[in-house]
Order: sequence, then structure tokens, then C-alpha cells
Amino acid sequence: MKKYLINLLYFTGLVLIIYPLMIFIWGKVLPGKYRKNLKYREASSGQLDLRLKDANTTKNIDLLILGSSHAYRGYDPRIFKKAGIKVFNLGSSAQTPIQTEILFNQYFEQFHAKHFIIDVYPALLASNGVESSLDLIANDCLDKNFAAMFLRQKNIIVINAAIYSYLNRIVKFSKHTKKTTGTDKYIAGGFTESYKKYKAKPGKEKEFDVEIASMQMDALIRIIDKIKRSNLTYTLIQSPVTKEKYLLAVNQGYLF
Repeated sequence: MKKYLINLLYFTGLVLIIYPLMIFIWGKVLPGKYRKNLKYREASSGQLDLRLKDANTTKNIDLLILGSSHAYRGYDPRIFKKAGIKVFNLGSSAQTPIQTEILFNQYFEQFHAKHFIIDVYPALLASNGVESSLDLIANDCLDKNFAAMFLRQKNIIVINAAIYSYLNRIVKFSKHTKKTTGTDKYIAGGFTESYKKYKAKPGKEKEFDVEIASMQMDALIRIIDKIKRSNLTYTLIQSPVTKEKYLLAVNQGYLF
């Protein structure tokens, strides 16, 4: 029995050392098509890197806005400023409540916000949150809150990306190169101003039914509970959708 435990500990130690090294080499050497379980997004287009740099030097605001691209492209701090309200927009691409909770906890004390707006998009309440997690990882958002996220998501792609990002920073093998677009302009306070013209895609869209994921709803409830315990206020908002989009939803009354 003693020999078995020693061998088990020895094997576990080797795995904890060898697996991360394999992930790191795998990510550096093999092209994307050969590493489906390692999706490290160095070239992220949501300007989260600029938003976080801005956030790190911001304190004592009146209003904090959280959510997906609907948030950071839809709520302009300049408009609030005209009304004497200091705002920061901490949205990120495809942000689900799981990632909202991480950013919320990370900046809660620093921002010392009086009110919170959470832009809630039903489709993201049904998401596994992998896309947004990869965005946070690529922008060095690895902190103590990420451990809880790993346990809740239980997704090998997220875990591998976190391992790769951590080792990449230690070794300093390469610098992150963020993709920028000529149609987007970052505005202080977390807003992304876009000059891009969108064209409707041809073809008939299909009906859809959204099933809310319990882990996403639980994360949203934890955020709200923390706000309430701190004797602060919040507003949940859903960005408008077109009539055509609304009619495609099978469970219209439940979602919108």
C-alpha cells in the first residue's frame, strides 16, 4: 500500500510538470488545425487590453457597466459624463455572467461604484462561456477568481489556454499582439466606438430556443447578492432586439 501511494504521488508529480510543458510546446510548435483543444487568442479584437489598462488606473466611479459587446459598444461614458455621472464600462466580447463575476469581483473595491448596470443577453445565459473565458485569459486576467471559474466550466480548452498563457508570461517567449481595426476607436471609460457599416446577411434565419444554463444563472445571482449585501443598487437591462429577431424565439415571453 505504501509503495502504491509513493508511485501515485510520483506519477502525479510528473503529470503536473510534464503536461503544462507539453501544452506550452504544443502551442508554440503546432499550427492551429492540430491543436483543437488549445485556442489561445493573442489577437483579440474586442479592445479588452485597452479597457483593462484604463480600468487599472480608474477609481471611485458612480456607475459600473458590465456585459458583452452590447455593453461596451452600446453605453457611451461621454453621454453619462454630460449628466455628471462618472462611468466605467467593463464589458468584454461574448461576456457571460461567469466572466462578469470575475471582473466584478476583481474591480469591486477599487471602483467603489454606487450603482451597477448589467446588460443581460438571453443567448449568453445559455452559453458555456468558453469564448469569453479565452478572451480574458489572452488579456492576462488570471487571478484567484479564475480557479472558481475553471471548476464551474470544467472545459479542457479553457484550462489549456490558462496553462499556456501562464507559461508564456513566465518565459516571455513572445509579446501579445492585439489585432486592431480601422473601424474601432477606444474611448476612455471602456467604450468602443465603431464606424463599421453592417450589412444584413442573405438567407432565412431559423427559429431558436434558449435553455438557460444553471451555472450562468447562479453566477448572476451571486453578483446581485453581493451588491445587495453591500447596500448598493443595480439595474438589469436587455439591449433591444429587432421584431424579426424576437419572432424567431420559440420561448419569447420567457426570454425577452
